[in-house]
Amino acid sequence: MRIPLMLLLAGSLGITLALIWPRPDPDRALEQAVAEVQTGVTTLDHQLEAVVDEVAEQVAIRGAGSLWQEPPTDMPAGAMVLVWQQGELAYWDRSPVDAGRIDTASNGPLILRDGMHLHHRAGDGVHVLFRVWSRPPIENRFLHSGFAPVLNAPEGLVATRAPGTGPVLRDAADRPIARLAWASDRQLSLGMPRWPFWTAGGLLVLAGLVLGSVRLSREQGPWVGVLSLVLSVAALRWWMLMAGPLPGLEGLPLFDPALFAA
Repeated sequence: MRIPLMLLLAGSLGITLALIWPRPDPDRALEQAVAEVQTGVTTLDHQLEAVVDEVAEQVAIRGAGSLWQEPPTDMPAGAMVLVWQQGELAYWDRSPVDAGRIDTASNGPLILRDGMHLHHRAGDGVHVLFRVWSRPPIENRFLHSGFAPVLNAPEGLVATRAPGTGPVLRDAADRPIARLAWASDRQLSLGMPRWPFWTAGGLLVLAGLVLGSVRLSREQGPWVGVLSLVLSVAALRWWMLMAGPLPGLEGLPLFDPALFAA
């Protein structure tokens, strides 16, 4: 029984590590994530400011129609240019929803139905926007709210305008855009993942139980081995039900109830 016992001990060690592995402080991790996103937003905001001045100068000299032949070239990926003249939209490269609200907006962040935007205005109705936080009208596991990819925001970081405490994302002029926080399930999965410990420990324990039951079958008869394996697996299942959600596995998509929802 030496090999089955060694496997059971090794598997128990893996499960113990999964249970006691320390979690990082969510607040400290949030501060680090916000600092990285804030750096990206500040850089983008300065780029947009330069772009809007360039476009305004081109419109003032050559008219908005020239943008159709020579659109701005030094634009951050995902930025939008819209130009109004005499109350009408004269140029756009991609237009967000609520475009009519943009014509009357002043400099500063814009909150539209499709998300939260950096926004700069210059000259005669020239506007440049960048959608920092996208908010689709319908959300599911394929289409969901999130930061612009260029910001490299960590998974689970969300932007909200709801009242509360926490770090605030701002534009380059220190105007508030949104409050940032972790999604509830993300807090459970911060730091080094625990699922490798659970997987290795579970496989080792299962291997130990199988080998032990085979050894018992040879020494004391097949029914003894089968009965010992069934009782051992049932005991493990009972323990999992009593223990509830296992630490480190709650945030995995495999254990998300929405995955199996109709």
